[in-house]
Amino acid sequence: MRMRSLAWAAFFVLSAAPCLLIAQKPGRQLVLKAPDFVEVVNEERPVGPALEIKFVQDLNLREEGWTPFALRVNGEGAIHVFSGKNNTLIRFNAAGRETLRRDFRPGQGPGEFGFFDPEFVRDGRLLVLDGRQRRLTAFDKDFKLLNVAKVDLWGDNFRLDSAGNMYLMVMEFLPNTRDRQLLALTKGSPQGKPLLRIHEYEWGLTRDAGGRYHSDAYRRQIKFQIDDRDNLWYVSTDRYEIHVVSPEGRLVRTIVKKGEPRKLTEEEIAAFKANDAKFKTVTDMPERVPPIADLFLLDHDQILVVTFESRPGEGTLVGDVFDRQGRYRGRASVPKYDGWDFLLAPSKPMALARGGYFYTIETPGDGDEVLVRRYKIVLGKGP
Repeated sequence: MRMRSLAWAAFFVLSAAPCLLIAQKPGRQLVLKAPDFVEVVNEERPVGPALEIKFVQDLNLREEGWTPFALRVNGEGAIHVFSGKNNTLIRFNAAGRETLRRDFRPGQGPGEFGFFDPEFVRDGRLLVLDGRQRRLTAFDKDFKLLNVAKVDLWGDNFRLDSAGNMYLMVMEFLPNTRDRQLLALTKGSPQGKPLLRIHEYEWGLTRDAGGRYHSDAYRRQIKFQIDDRDNLWYVSTDRYEIHVVSPEGRLVRTIVKKGEPRKLTEEEIAAFKANDAKFKTVTDMPERVPPIADLFLLDHDQILVVTFESRPGEGTLVGDVFDRQGRYRGRASVPKYDGWDFLLAPSKPMALARGGYFYTIETPGDGDEVLVRRYKIVLGKGP
């Protein structure tokens, strides 16, 4: 998988610098509760009537030698796959036929990028955030350059609401260390001016008295989506809590699911430990996997939480399904997209829920090629 995160780059660049052992601190929620705030607490078993979600594959895209790192779908259902070092855009129509190919090359000039984080505006324009150069570049529907603007926020993993406001993970260096950063889920204006800090947490390495660097096997990360009403839905992967923030910046709902995640397998522990010698770090192992891996908003007001309940070697992922009110309504077998369990640094999922479909970047078990797939989301009632 191609690592494209600013924070991930910082891990390698800064990990040789000295630091003291820093205790892990819990993340902080920074927004105030709305007057009508509601907390919905769910037990481990779904409430009835149970909902059933099936993912039925109806499109399979392949190209020899490509390395997709992102996919986006516009309002017409056209699939846009971004691949390779030149940020090559390949556009397919809804039937899967290629209709356009364009390179967005690395560099510092207009229309060139040091970091490539694309999102579509609802009017069809393509915006690309280049966090390393603090630039936001706009292209028209035919991907011709419109303008390049400076932004004040240094971050990535950005999304847009209907008004063009930006949501992204902003990184700041903590005092007296170059190994740990403060990551903050932040709302910015369309011009890249900071408007609201929503949730923050520390990220990076620690160092013990013997000089050994420690890294958590599963680092805490924020996963977030924006719904069609411009509400922000986000989770911190270390807690089974889904938070909903209004466009005005108030916490309107928190959805909780009780229960403990499964314990790590010996195979998973061995895989983590195998990297210690490679990266010259010590991996600190938890007893249990994190409760949440990812978050998606489906049509028909359904929320899909991808969990770590699936085990190594299984062909699908385990998902929990909630309704818009926050009630736990069922489980689902979710297509296994690439990078679903990547928590080393903030990153967007290599999957997308849009218009009644679930789009994925997948590498089958044989690893011979990377595929882009589309699944029809079929909703029904379970037993």
